[in-house]
Amino acid sequence: GSTSEFGYINSNKKGKLKFVSLLNKFAPQDRKFNYIRSLYATEAGIFFTTGEKLFRWNNKEMKTWQLNKYNSCNKIQNNIIVWQQNTGLSFIKKDSIVKLNGGIFFNNKTVKNILPYKSSKLLIVTEDSGIFVMDNPLKLKANMLPQITKFKTQAEYFIQHNQLKDCKELYGEKYAFATHRGGTAIIDNKGNLIQILDKKAGVQNETHFSIGQDNQNSIWLALDNGITRIDISAPLSYWNDEKGLKGSVLSIVRFQGKIFAGTYQGLYYHDFNPGNYSLSDDEFKKDISQFKLLKGINSTTWDMLIIKNIKNKNKDVLLTANTTGIFEIKDNRSIQIFKANSNKLYRSEKDSSKIFAGTDEGLICFSIDYSGDNLSFKYQGKVTAFEDRIVSIAEDNEGKLWITTEFNGTHMIDFSYKGTKSITLPFKENYTYKITHYDSIEGQPITYTTIYKVINKLLFVSDNNVFVPVQKILKNNITKIIFRHVLTFPFSYLNKTFNINNITEDKKGNIWVQLIDNFSGKKIIFEILRDKTGKYTLNIIPFKPIPQMQIYSILPENDNVTWIGGDDGLIRYDGNTKYAYNQEFHALIRKVIIEGDSVLFWGTYFKNKNDSGQYTGLSLNQPKELKPRISFAFNSLTFEYAAPSFYDEGAKMYQVFLEGFDKKPSEWTNETKKEYTNLPPGNYKFRVIAKNIFDTESTEAIYAFEILPPIYKSWYAYTFYILGIGFIIFSAYRYSSKRFRETKFRLEKIVKERTSEINDKKKEIEREKEKSDKLLLNILPFKIAQELKENGNAKTKVFNRVTVLFSDFKDFTIIAQQLEPQELISELNRCFVFFDDVCVRHNIEKIKTVGDSYMCAGGVPIKNDTNPVDMILAAFEMRDFISRLKKEQAKKGRTLWKIRIGVHTGNIISGVVGKKKFAYDIWGDTVNTASRLEQTSTPNRINISGTTYDLVKDFFDCTHRGKIPVKHKGEIEMYFVDQIKKELSVDDEGRIPNQKFWELYNKMISVNTIPDGL
Repeated sequence: GSTSEFGYINSNKKGKLKFVSLLNKFAPQDRKFNYIRSLYATEAGIFFTTGEKLFRWNNKEMKTWQLNKYNSCNKIQNNIIVWQQNTGLSFIKKDSIVKLNGGIFFNNKTVKNILPYKSSKLLIVTEDSGIFVMDNPLKLKANMLPQITKFKTQAEYFIQHNQLKDCKELYGEKYAFATHRGGTAIIDNKGNLIQILDKKAGVQNETHFSIGQDNQNSIWLALDNGITRIDISAPLSYWNDEKGLKGSVLSIVRFQGKIFAGTYQGLYYHDFNPGNYSLSDDEFKKDISQFKLLKGINSTTWDMLIIKNIKNKNKDVLLTANTTGIFEIKDNRSIQIFKANSNKLYRSEKDSSKIFAGTDEGLICFSIDYSGDNLSFKYQGKVTAFEDRIVSIAEDNEGKLWITTEFNGTHMIDFSYKGTKSITLPFKENYTYKITHYDSIEGQPITYTTIYKVINKLLFVSDNNVFVPVQKILKNNITKIIFRHVLTFPFSYLNKTFNINNITEDKKGNIWVQLIDNFSGKKIIFEILRDKTGKYTLNIIPFKPIPQMQIYSILPENDNVTWIGGDDGLIRYDGNTKYAYNQEFHALIRKVIIEGDSVLFWGTYFKNKNDSGQYTGLSLNQPKELKPRISFAFNSLTFEYAAPSFYDEGAKMYQVFLEGFDKKPSEWTNETKKEYTNLPPGNYKFRVIAKNIFDTESTEAIYAFEILPPIYKSWYAYTFYILGIGFIIFSAYRYSSKRFRETKFRLEKIVKERTSEINDKKKEIEREKEKSDKLLLNILPFKIAQELKENGNAKTKVFNRVTVLFSDFKDFTIIAQQLEPQELISELNRCFVFFDDVCVRHNIEKIKTVGDSYMCAGGVPIKNDTNPVDMILAAFEMRDFISRLKKEQAKKGRTLWKIRIGVHTGNIISGVVGKKKFAYDIWGDTVNTASRLEQTSTPNRINISGTTYDLVKDFFDCTHRGKIPVKHKGEIEMYFVDQIKKELSVDDEGRIPNQKFWELYNKMISVNTIPDGL
């Protein structure tokens, strides 16, 4: 809202944001007002204040409350709390303003803001009376008065004397206070000042009107001439020239609670403990963010060394190595103890009373005097073996001192201890100590070498090589030190493309490394973390924002804070800060331009369209309504895009891909615009993703559109082309068809006659084929006939369980003598036709007839498990049919027909025999046995073997005949089948199975399955 205006922002059809006024929802008398001072969204609606009135819009109506002249409104959770002069604190309950318990305490205190404090309290910020902590009355029981106490903070003077404009609760229980004249102060929940955001901190100016915090926990400040964003929650903090620290930082120590930084311009210090500041005047603005130059040292400070006073820890001493000499620092004062261009300081681990110093002219030594209350230092002399500038000083585990020089390689000094553990000094010409020089012969490079002590080993680093000294045993047990490459982790992954610039190990065993790419010059810093098991992992993501500077010094502290010094100043890394490096962010297409001037899309999608035709609900996804169809004449498009990831925006990269045109995504680039010209007709999707400095990729933004074909390639153009070509073809066709019409008529007549003849022949062939197929099926089983027709032959097969039935008529010779041959054949055919029908009903294959004998088999050529039962039921029907035939013959006075039946179950072989008059047949001992059973049967009885009996005994009552001798078979167990068991039969004669019979029959199908081998 603004002066006499209130509404909301929404998108139009082209994705352009526009203001939608709600002024017509106000009562006429309320439509003139000053600017809107505050606005809050709650479940009950949108609340906002204008001068002496409070409004609420709930999407239906505008509610108005009249307030006192001096008032303020704040939102706590989902409640609106109102302060009015002479009334105190109240809150909105439905449509009423209700007083808060204890709120009268603030009736004459000008309440500016109310903020949540801890879990159940409020922080009441006033313009004239300071800050108070109050129990949240909305969380207390009825009629219970809240406790109110004064909140003490170092920023109170700052807030009262710089005209408070706004304050906000920040993530992590911090609070920010924006002022009109002094910038913004940030405090913790105990009132300690954390920092001041003003010009000295890099903010454009110090007039701050409003504060906001985004989802990346950075704060935004509304200034009098713009906005600024400050990433206060990031783990990295920076100090440079703007904050009083001038020059490249060459060395860092923490001494007596202060951070000392040595640069080319001198020695600087800073007290980072805000509790040390008394913020009662403007001096705090100079001290809180600024480094100070230590008086007396304004020359290059190469190195620093802390010497602890074992008698009085308050009188520790800091030594510095400067171009103008070696200085002693006590109580922020400097005293020169040696005059020489010095650059290195090292305290002996073997003899802690000795200090070695590197100068332009070689190595010197001091001793520490602990005799008095204050430490003193005595010059002991110089190692006379070399005159070069010292690069590194280190001591191995045996107490040998290693020195690297700028131009003369590496030296090892082996002191003679003469039975004592101390180094006997001063140095004298007749004093015995051995200096060994190392060069490429021992594997040590002659180039510039730096020594680092890591993992309790001395590492000699030269460019991209890491060496360690090892002892090699020569002839006569003489030992010699040579240098070998380090091939173990964490240095094994380094290759020839990187130079090692710095290696520092902290007290936890973690290793800090900076590498410099030989080709691109790119500088990389990372931490190698060591876990409790001794395993290492790389931590590189937090350090990606560090500028491309050369690092000279790294100071890891015990509280997981590390200081990094280099060309661009001093950096503080707080490893305790939980920063969301992988936090999701979105790529956004902000504008689509046609032909370089007309805007097709303004960057905002919507979700839906309301009844009034307005587009409502902003969205990240493109709706169908915003997919344009673009004329071919405007087939050149420019896409502008962005991504709201604000940490080091200059390092943000984009990758684009035009689906339907590009063959692959583009390379990563910091360009925020992509142009396409002369796009062919088709459907396209422009895709863009962003990647921030932490290598976290954004969600993908997609813009779909269609380029329509040109007029000469449009569908109606093609329709015209087709119609024109069709007309030409049609005209030519009509012209030519007239010439061929008569010829066509004659040809059609001839074709019709020939077709008729062919159809007649075809029908005749089909009839003959049908007869042939029927004849073949009459001779062979269907499956065998199919195999014979498809392959030209039928394979011989073996079946493991087949039931074979033989039958013949007793005294058939006598019957044949009584009947005429024609009548005999007719009666025999009558019997066999019936038998054939019985076989079909019971899934039995007729094999053949020989004279008056009939042979059939169950379980061939299609295997089944029920063939023994099927065969007995078929035998019953055959026997019953002959019984009925006997009655007819008896009436005619003829010899009665009597049938004998034999059944056996076993293995058989089946196949087709013959070439011309071929036949399907079965062979095997099972066939012979079934034939013998028929021969040993009695008329009108069904004689089965013991094998078949075992398979059908659960279905039928049988009479055991015992073992009966059979020709060529010996004795065979035989049974007569009498009838179906009574409990399985419908009738008493045991001829018709009942439901129980068939249930048992079905179980036989699933249970008594015996695999057949082929």
